[in-house]
Amino acid sequence: MLNRRRAARGQAVSGAGAGAGCRCEEVREGRRRLAGILDEVLPSEIVVRLEQGHRRFAECFEDVTVLFADMVGFSERSRSMAPTAIVELLNRVFSEFDRLALRHGVQKIGSQGDSYLAVAGLPRVRADHAAAAAALALALQAAMTGHRTLDRHPLQLRVGLHSGPVVAGIIGERVYRYDIWGPTVNLASRMESSCEAGRIQISDQTRLRLNGEFACEERGMVEMKGFGPQRTFWLVGARGGHAGHAHVVRC
Repeated sequence: MLNRRRAARGQAVSGAGAGAGCRCEEVREGRRRLAGILDEVLPSEIVVRLEQGHRRFAECFEDVTVLFADMVGFSERSRSMAPTAIVELLNRVFSEFDRLALRHGVQKIGSQGDSYLAVAGLPRVRADHAAAAAALALALQAAMTGHRTLDRHPLQLRVGLHSGPVVAGIIGERVYRYDIWGPTVNLASRMESSCEAGRIQISDQTRLRLNGEFACEERGMVEMKGFGPQRTFWLVGARGGHAGHAHVVRC
């Protein structure tokens, strides 16, 4: 009888240990899933800082290139679309943008409505940030040829680029987002909003940083709200592809 009781207690302890082991593995798996989600939402360098206990921080990056992109006339066309159709279309377009940004080593900051914001040169500093952003801008315009509205209307994109210093970081206590601030961001937004449909407008500051690797066409002086007249250029393509076109220069 005593032996049977001892055996029963041993089985109970073993069962409890197995249950605890299962729960520990569930916790570990949950943490792995959470880490995977964070890596999709935030740059890996920022995830590490959050894990180290930094909840709010900001740092200055002396030279980056900011990219703004916006779908022309999408708000008007979407009025006749079902909400689910709008979300599905934006998801298709921005998912492709995400893949292209990753391929070109450009950091996506976020999307709002039908606008897309990205930056090259942070959180990993790179000397060729302007070239990376320019290559991404051309890839985004090329990708738009494959997207149409439900009534088969072609979608067009405006893209603006500007280079300079920014502040980047995370603020607030809920719904963390890695964001960027400063005049460079604002002027990149103006470059986009004053751009023509289907084109890429870049500032003179960005053009100078391209070091002759791309073909540009000077647009001239354009009035920018809050900044006054700015010398701007159309980004036409990679160097060599447009060498015979009039008014096209290396930039």
